[in-house]
Amino acid sequence: MINLVPYQIFFHNVQKSLFYNHFVMMKSLHCAYLETKLVLQPYSLFSIGNNPIEQLELMLFLCFLSIR
Repeated sequence: MINLVPYQIFFHNVQKSLFYNHFVMMKSLHCAYLETKLVLQPYSLFSIGNNPIEQLELMLFLCFLSIR
């Protein structure tokens, strides 16, 4: 009979690692989003326009740039 415990431990550690990496990425994305929002807030009515979709797209784009 094959002992599956080492494989179960390995896959459990892989799952924990993937979850942690996802958590760190989402946390950094949220921080970048807040920073971008604070920077762009005074200019949002003038330079971006009143379209909330355009504002959101630009903010997400700048967030991904700041993370990289």
